[in-house]
Parts: sequence; structure tokens; C-alpha cells
Amino acid sequence: MTNSQLRILGYIASCGAQGCSDTKNAIAEKLGVCPKTVDRAVRRMRDDGRSVRCQLLRAA
Repeated sequence: MTNSQLRILGYIASCGAQGCSDTKNAIAEKLGVCPKTVDRAVRRMRDDGRSVRCQLLRAA
């Protein structure tokens, strides 16, 4: 996993069992990365077979 993927996954995991309700834009802002970085990281994690489920996947 890349550093960006680890940071994003860590942020999502910190939201707890109820999942993350932040949008990609909000996560990007909180982590100091661009929204496209969040989008790519989530897509790559899913392509690698990781289960990444949270509100950010449903929000634009």
C-alpha cells in the first residue's frame, strides 16, 4: 500500500464500526491531499480486493 492509501484507510478506520460519513472532498481537506488522490487510493484498494466501505464511496 502507498502512504496515501495508508493515511486514507487509517482515517476511514478511525471513524469506527459505523463507517465514515465524510465526503471525498472532506477527507482530502482533512488529510491535506487533493480529492482525486482520495478517489484513486480508494479505487486501488478496492481493485486490490480490500473492502473499503463508507459514505465517501457514495458521495461525490
